[in-house]
Amino acid sequence: MLNFTTDISISQIISACLLLAAVGGILLTYRQMRSNYRMQKATFFKELYSTMFADSEVRSALYMIEYNRFVYTEQFHGSTDENIVDRLLSFSDLVCDLYAQDVLTDHEMDFFKYEFYRIYKNTNVQRYLDFLKERYTDTGHNIEPFPAFVAYCETELRKRGQSGIRLLNGLRNLRFDLKAVAALGRRRP
Repeated sequence: MLNFTTDISISQIISACLLLAAVGGILLTYRQMRSNYRMQKATFFKELYSTMFADSEVRSALYMIEYNRFVYTEQFHGSTDENIVDRLLSFSDLVCDLYAQDVLTDHEMDFFKYEFYRIYKNTNVQRYLDFLKERYTDTGHNIEPFPAFVAYCETELRKRGQSGIRLLNGLRNLRFDLKAVAALGRRRP
């Protein structure tokens, strides 16, 4: 039969105290790391937000689109307007890609949703995206321009019960690409 003794030595007490101190240290380290992560994520989000709402070129392109001053014509290519619209679309694509990778939450995307919706639904932006898609295809790159941005906006339109713009434009222009539409369907709902 087993016999238990209740004798506790000083070394056992010291060992128990050290174990408790180690566990306490690990918990404090975890708490500090979590706090640092939140702070870094907040700083990162602030930088994204500032780019969208404080960067003069991004804001200029957004206002051109918002107030229908952006008109896509052949003169657009190589212009200053093309540079700032490309910068806006590239930034929007980056933010949407971060969301697709679960770096950004739904709540954080809500800060950008209205702007992305306005950009994406703009007819001249759609014409520019059609041009880029055709250009990419002509050069042997069968990819969607700004794919994360397009996928995010298409998904949001479907959530609202609206037809996807890229799908309608593809049918209208007979440049319908089943692979691109299938890829959009595989994206995060």
